[in-house]
Amino acid sequence: MDYLKFFDKAKENGIKEIEIKEEHQKINDIVIFNEKLEKYQIDDNKIINIKAIYNNKTINISLLEDEFDMDEIIELIKTNSKYIENTDNNKIIENVSNNKIDYVEEEFNLDEIINKLMEFNKLKSNYPLLKDISINLDRVQSFIRIINSNSISLEDYNTYYCISISAVAQNEEKLSTSEKIKYAKTFNELECEKLIKDVIDEAIKKLECSKVTSGRYNILLNNNCVAQILDTISSMFMADNIQDGKSLLCGKVNKKIFSDKLTIVEDATNEKLVGKRLFDDEGIKTKYKEIIKDGIFNSPLYNIRTALKDNVEPTGNGYSNISYRNMYILPSNNSYDELLKKLDNGIVIDVVNGMHAAINQINGNINLQAEGYIVKNGMMMTPIKLFTITTNIYELLNNILEIGSDLYFINTRCGSPSILLSDISISS
Repeated sequence: MDYLKFFDKAKENGIKEIEIKEEHQKINDIVIFNEKLEKYQIDDNKIINIKAIYNNKTINISLLEDEFDMDEIIELIKTNSKYIENTDNNKIIENVSNNKIDYVEEEFNLDEIINKLMEFNKLKSNYPLLKDISINLDRVQSFIRIINSNSISLEDYNTYYCISISAVAQNEEKLSTSEKIKYAKTFNELECEKLIKDVIDEAIKKLECSKVTSGRYNILLNNNCVAQILDTISSMFMADNIQDGKSLLCGKVNKKIFSDKLTIVEDATNEKLVGKRLFDDEGIKTKYKEIIKDGIFNSPLYNIRTALKDNVEPTGNGYSNISYRNMYILPSNNSYDELLKKLDNGIVIDVVNGMHAAINQINGNINLQAEGYIVKNGMMMTPIKLFTITTNIYELLNNILEIGSDLYFINTRCGSPSILLSDISISS
């Protein structure tokens, strides 16, 4: 596509500032159910997003590559400008260094991966109480390019894997389910066999559940649960929510608000992590950020619009759908087994449900449905279901005893190690 010719033609029609973002995503999707290959398909999509500044208004247009018609787009920009009132984001990037990546397609042996997954799935024969097991593996290749009328040209490329495993166990009296999702940069890093065994074991163990006595307990939140909670509450760090009074961190910049054991970072440029991005959707370069440092809230996360409002520099958090990449709690040196020993007597929580309804983003209250295990003398004992964690974000992130080393990503946005917490209210 000759975008330079398009920029020239737009300028001839009075549209002096224009920016184009190409997003090309290819997904290999594999589904295996009870030792049978149920689905294999390739989704290959390319979307073009156009941002134009015309008559001091910002016009945004999205289309597929084969729908790109210069004359029609120019006319659409002019027409939309008559009805759009937004004037608070009338800026496209300039004065950033261009980059062009030279990426090499990684080796991907589809037959070998399918055969491995089929072999892993045959573990079903070793577990008489296992009724069903399903494995869904996605390999995602993502390419993004931004080019604009200010002679800016940026490129980025990323590949990662996502596996989702679910198991159903059954005895004479009941059914029990378990599931896990894990993201990794390579297939081997998924540790599929271990993950599948963990899911199966959990489903079988939870056939024999008891109830927990209501009270206050020390708890060990596993990495998956903490990552889900962090992903849910992360909107409190966004500048627009703080500016609109919709965050419990309003007025808390540079203040200590959480445990000094807690550091939360965004590490978007890290090539080893699944959410790698060299720049955001607005073309602002990303960088390593310590959002929370030793419990102190350092800075909100800004896109161009919110940065203009506060007269600060954007932080590279201007994404069209989500506002951060590779956000995680900084791990320590404590293994999961070491955290379990330090817990001694308490509760392990390995499942949380109903995240968005259970956590109030403004006042911080948390009423979260959970599952887990009673722990005695550092050993997981009886599985427990259907209890509620009643706390708030301040208490949760201030009552940290230890942080684990087992960093785990649940998506391209967010990850966490496990966390040991003191004195949290549990009700049956």
